[in-house]
Amino acid sequence: MSKNMYQTMDRFRIEHIHFSQVLQAIKQWASQRPAIHDGINCADILAADDVWTALQACRWSVDTENGRDITCIEFLGGEEASDEALFNAIARYVKDGSYIQMFDEACHIWRWRFEDGQLLRQDGAVIIE
Repeated sequence: MSKNMYQTMDRFRIEHIHFSQVLQAIKQWASQRPAIHDGINCADILAADDVWTALQACRWSVDTENGRDITCIEFLGGEEASDEALFNAIARYVKDGSYIQMFDEACHIWRWRFEDGQLLRQDGAVIIE
């Protein structure tokens, strides 16, 4: 059973020079899935003209610095789905050291971290002393 997931923080950057490659990577990812996949309408992704629209269709919103580089990403809400596969598809374009920290209804916490063009998942724990 899927659980709702929530974002706690991020440090995320994609340079504007990679936007066309990121868009193509997201469309490639969507083209390999059913029309409706994990509540995401892949037709909306395939019809997207830019990175912002494609990510929005995947339940993620991004902000830019001076209208150029993506400097922030925000989860728009919903259940755990294929977000990790999506980030694997674009990992090579995400700046090293970027991360997105998430938790779910069962208080499981994890961080998607981007290093050397790869996506790494780091599971965490909350310690109360």
